[in-house]
Amino acid sequence: MKEDDLVQVESIFDPGNYFIFKVHDYGKTISLLETDYAMQWTAQIREYLKGRNSTPAFLAAITMILDERAGSTTTMSFYPSD
Repeated sequence: MKEDDLVQVESIFDPGNYFIFKVHDYGKTISLLETDYAMQWTAQIREYLKGRNSTPAFLAAITMILDERAGSTTTMSFYPSD
């Protein structure tokens, strides 16, 4: 995106589709712009953005749903800390 106050967020699990957020007050608040893609996620918008006012929770929920749909085989390894 070319405008400084717009942020495009795309998931690795759904390439080519993205959310567009508008940044307000020098990053103090952001709002999701209405797009065709965003309208596919009305339940999550209602729950996490409107209900909980949490963009991180919204993006995490979307990631979990897309990961589940993709049948991801991504694994995470944990190493002991010294």
